[in-house]
Amino acid sequence: MKKAFFIFFAFVFSFLFTQTNYRFIYELNFKPNSKKDSLVKDHYALDVLPKEKVSSFYNYNFYKNDSILNSQMANSEIKGGVTIDFRNTPKAKYPLGVKMESDVMTFYETFNGDSYKIANEKMPVWKISKETKTIRNWKSQKATTEYDGRRWIAWFSSEFPISEGPYKFKGLPGLVTEIYDDANNFHFSLEAVMKVDKDFFPFIYKDAIPVNKEKLKKAYDNYLLDPGAKLRQGTIVDDGGTVFHVNGGFSKKFIDFETGKLQKKLKDFDNKIEKN
Repeated sequence: MKKAFFIFFAFVFSFLFTQTNYRFIYELNFKPNSKKDSLVKDHYALDVLPKEKVSSFYNYNFYKNDSILNSQMANSEIKGGVTIDFRNTPKAKYPLGVKMESDVMTFYETFNGDSYKIANEKMPVWKISKETKTIRNWKSQKATTEYDGRRWIAWFSSEFPISEGPYKFKGLPGLVTEIYDDANNFHFSLEAVMKVDKDFFPFIYKDAIPVNKEKLKKAYDNYLLDPGAKLRQGTIVDDGGTVFHVNGGFSKKFIDFETGKLQKKLKDFDNKIEKN
């Protein structure tokens, strides 16, 4: 009798869960530089719409920026002018994005003000262990995978009956509550859960350029070779990926100074999440 009641309760909970849209907030601690131990902290959101079979993973600062800018635009319209202050908008330290639609996974990456997308990304192949532990209040089970050149250790909880997780880490029988690579270069931790009416998708991904891995690598390599190209065209990109066009362009002194800053920043960021 107790077993039958438990099965019925689990079924009802699973049904109710899949009728609700959720936003999961993950903290990422990562090492931008493979030669240094210093960590950088960033936050990501995973929006899951179970009924539509859609999920969106994105840097949470994109959502915050969108809210701030919409508010500033509304205030500007009320006051009769358009004044946008970008100084206090939060910056995305590592703007990764993943969209799942009906089991088709698309990866997004942004650099130099442009976004690129790779469709039909492969899913991780998991080995599930019997080992368990409690993460916050969620009973979680261990799983491992070799993916994109790294070995990952994941913990997932069937208390959330969805095969979702941060980044591309999908396909487990429950939500990923924690995942890290065996060298601890990247460490995602589930921080918060909330209900939402709809998902959010960053504006910067709307016109993403379709590429394959080879073309994405070529675009990034070209950026590394000449990070000041857009500056010479009168365009500047802030740390959050926002693009500004300046009439008349920039002085050579400014271009040289900003290019130097970009070169140093790119040199210090040689440890991308995908090694392959």
